[in-house]
Amino acid sequence: GHLKCPVEWRTLYYKNHHASSFSTPSRLTDPGSSQLGCNWQKGKMMALEWSEDLSLGVDLIDRQHQEIFAKYDEFRNACKAGKGQESLTGMLDFLGRYVENHFRMEEDLMAQSDYPDKEAHIREHRALSDKVHAFQRQLSAQGASINLLAGFNRSFLDWLVDHIKTVDMEMGRFIRPAR
Repeated sequence: GHLKCPVEWRTLYYKNHHASSFSTPSRLTDPGSSQLGCNWQKGKMMALEWSEDLSLGVDLIDRQHQEIFAKYDEFRNACKAGKGQESLTGMLDFLGRYVENHFRMEEDLMAQSDYPDKEAHIREHRALSDKVHAFQRQLSAQGASINLLAGFNRSFLDWLVDHIKTVDMEMGRFIRPAR
């Protein structure tokens, strides 16, 4: 079976925006939507697009950030095709591996460059890692639900974009000259 879509989805647009124009996502409603990602007419699942204003100027980090945006887009497309249940499991599995590897790489770069805010940055990484693991446990215990999907979307996207635009940008400005 398909998961039911929530009546309300937030849509985020980052394409052609720069950091200073970041705004709160708008809310769209789609009362006709009855399946996860299927038959949306007015509302949409949150979109996330890479744009140059998200670039830190550190190629390795930027490529990995682009990878997570591409993977999320695959997940979003699967949800639109009515395959949200299977896709949520795959997305959380990918994200669990991704945060471990990506965060380790960022933390190594911070250590190599003696980044002064390294500990605070690492705490942010741990917070997201803990969220991903909590979503994985909830999925395992209760199965995919619209509440889990909506909570994942809100938590993950809000955290990701905010983290890149603030904490990672600050780190990028520091380590870029050192590379």
